[in-house]
Amino acid sequence: MAADAGKAPQPCSISFGPARLHFALAVSMPARSRIQLLRDKEFWAAYLPLCRAIKDPAPQLHKEVYEELGRLGDVLRPAIDARWKETDAYYEFNDDWNVCWHHSMGVYSDQMCCGEFLDVVQRSLSRMKHDWCFHVALECDQDMGWGLQHAGDGQIFFYRGEIFGNKKDKFDYALFDG
Repeated sequence: MAADAGKAPQPCSISFGPARLHFALAVSMPARSRIQLLRDKEFWAAYLPLCRAIKDPAPQLHKEVYEELGRLGDVLRPAIDARWKETDAYYEFNDDWNVCWHHSMGVYSDQMCCGEFLDVVQRSLSRMKHDWCFHVALECDQDMGWGLQHAGDGQIFFYRGEIFGNKKDKFDYALFDG
């Protein structure tokens, strides 16, 4: 695993009767989940302020938000499309015309519930000038025409390099760690 990269193997010895075998052993332990699961009340307390529209924004702020929203779309959509457009994955980006540092999408396919998806979104958000909140509705519990999706119904949001999920949701968040 990446977390163990560069670590020296740990010495270990095993005894077999009179013989003693010495060797170095590299053990890969799973890193903690990248998604921090919050209790329902904590999830909403953290998320809702981040998606609130800015009341009466100055014209310059309005312009700044929409220019950067365009840049985010120019970076994130092609990155998602490059990986999943030619697959059976189903997803869509939402149109949000509120003035705020928030964007969202829906994921409807189990195959997108993986670490690679988290990486693509985080790399895209890291290229933005402002801290964006990016919400993902995970609706992977339906037959989308190619078979039943099994991950469940859930949601995550990205903010300042961290990812949060709602512990109350019926979703297999461990898929993102595999």
